[in-house]
Amino acid sequence: MSTPSQLGFSPDLFDTDVPVLTECIEGPYYTEPPVRKDIRANDPSAMGARLDIGFLLMNAKTGVPEVGAKLDIWNCNAQGMYSGFEYVDPDEPPNNPGDMRPQSDARWLRGRQIAGPDGLVEFTGVYPSWYSTRVPHVHVKVWLGENCVLTSQFFFPNEMTETLLKVKDYARTASPDADMDSDFVRYMMGYDGGAMLHVEPSGDGYRAWATIAFDPDARSEFKPMTRDIWEDIPTDVGIWRSKVPGIAEHYADMKRRGK
Repeated sequence: MSTPSQLGFSPDLFDTDVPVLTECIEGPYYTEPPVRKDIRANDPSAMGARLDIGFLLMNAKTGVPEVGAKLDIWNCNAQGMYSGFEYVDPDEPPNNPGDMRPQSDARWLRGRQIAGPDGLVEFTGVYPSWYSTRVPHVHVKVWLGENCVLTSQFFFPNEMTETLLKVKDYARTASPDADMDSDFVRYMMGYDGGAMLHVEPSGDGYRAWATIAFDPDARSEFKPMTRDIWEDIPTDVGIWRSKVPGIAEHYADMKRRGK
């Protein structure tokens, strides 16, 4: 039996013939989220255009939706800031992304939902902005029981983002320093077309949706920015190399220490 969607997402909206979504790094901003559908949490810091977002969680081995799978999502606000990490300047790349920890109890724009009979989960949040070295994106984690089977990210169409960045809440003195070609996570994901959200205007905001196909036997583990990852990224993609004082020395030291 289908569970009625409160946000207008129906199973026939989602493509079921998709490959397994590419695994990627977790990034420095994850914290375990609360179970909730409206991730704005009635917090003024969760600023930005409303975004209703739905996902179909698909078991790639059985080819059917995975009832009971859990999905975590998290993203930044219209100014490129993450809850708990408000001390990070979104206009500059972080100096030590592997050592960052939350410094507040805020958890806006973070949430977890459990897939119902149709394998669907849905959230209300905001359309994220850019921050230094990154284009707008949404992070996802898929859990089966206590096992995380996938960590990945989804991206937004350029034309939607370019329009939105002209809106008041998104105005910044700084300008984006990455695009869809030079975002290093997109590069690491092989520019996976399955990681693009379907997005359309909806009311006074937007709605987006995508299918997440995953291997139920996989184990997704935290992947810090080790030297192996760092050295594989071309200079024109790893643009923070020239922007962060001492970053080259930081990774050279990691290499010397065998990390």
